[in-house]
Amino acid sequence: MTINVFVATKDENTFSPINKTIAQIEDARIIGQFIETDQSDILQLTNMMRPDILIVDDTLSNSMISIMIKEMVKIFPKSGVIGLYSPEKNNHELVNFHNDRFMKIPKPYSIDNFKYAIGFLMHNILEDYFTKEIPRVSKRKKTSKKFLPFFSPKDSSGKTTVIVNLAWMLSQTFKQKVLILNLNSVFDDSDIYLNYKSNIAFDEFIDNFSSPSVDINSLIDQIAEHPQYKNLYVLSASDYPHKTRNISELENALPFFLWNLESKFDWILIDTSPEINDDALTILEISETPFVLVKNHLISLRNLEIFLEIIKSFGGDINKFLFIATRLSKDVGIKTDQILKLFENAQRFFSFIPSKGKLAMISIAKCVPLITLMKEDDEFYKVFKAMAHRLTGKDPEKKHENYLIKNIKNFFKMQ
Repeated sequence: MTINVFVATKDENTFSPINKTIAQIEDARIIGQFIETDQSDILQLTNMMRPDILIVDDTLSNSMISIMIKEMVKIFPKSGVIGLYSPEKNNHELVNFHNDRFMKIPKPYSIDNFKYAIGFLMHNILEDYFTKEIPRVSKRKKTSKKFLPFFSPKDSSGKTTVIVNLAWMLSQTFKQKVLILNLNSVFDDSDIYLNYKSNIAFDEFIDNFSSPSVDINSLIDQIAEHPQYKNLYVLSASDYPHKTRNISELENALPFFLWNLESKFDWILIDTSPEINDDALTILEISETPFVLVKNHLISLRNLEIFLEIIKSFGGDINKFLFIATRLSKDVGIKTDQILKLFENAQRFFSFIPSKGKLAMISIAKCVPLITLMKEDDEFYKVFKAMAHRLTGKDPEKKHENYLIKNIKNFFKMQ
């Protein structure tokens, strides 16, 4: 995350070593300074800068130190304060002040002193802020039907294909405001299907979002609409997955992030990572309709069984999952009762996605959603329209609904 630092000290000579030390800390940047000898207006300066961390040097006069460490924590309830003090001076204002957003660093200080203090303060500030804000932004809801996460025990299951085409159907045919959120930092192929990479990468967005001084609404407004498809928005994964941070490093950061997005979009389709971590469990917990993609062959079913057992062992509610069957294979030697034993009943199947083979390759080559190459009476088009009908609560056309039911039955070999 980018950490905005504001420094208050006596003069340029005392500011210079602080500036050099902060410059060596990754993600920290000095956005402003107060020099007491210049007689600047400290309140006006810091209010304009919106700092995350205020550094107060004991070279300031006692009255100015008092203003900085007492008034600033009131004016900026989401900021932290670091006090630099000389032990021999025994400055009472700095040494005796106690606050969970205030830390003292004795002189001579080092870069490690600053790294620890900034990291400690930012973690506490953000945890406290997220925890307090979640009930407000979520309006005390526990789950949202707007969050549509797609899980798969393995990649190459057709997950991105389903997400992109469903997002297209909801946004283009049903005129819904849709966001594709890609948390699958290693395998983000949505840009190929959409011929579009979002103007801001997810990890960059989270870095900015995790700064308590940020204007959240303005940041969300930076997510640009797809240049070709109206109502469709994308937040792509980073081009550098090794730099992507796990959101769960900060507890409550992910639900805070998602609940803020929830108020801006009709649907948020989430491409999850195959890794089962705290982020995956959080998404499952706050989503009303989580999906799992599955094929009807032995390896896929075994992987799914393992996946569900792991989720369950971590306390996740596997009964919430709805299943989407993809790429139906024939004559796989699996009996209906074997499948039903794992899925409990056919009612938990939300949809079946037919394979389009060569046409799918054409869509990738042209960098367009597969559904755009279909006529409205095509089986692939009808399935996604029926899915959109189900999600939006609008009455589906009978031919679309019947087609969906027919293919689910075929998956179970019930005909």
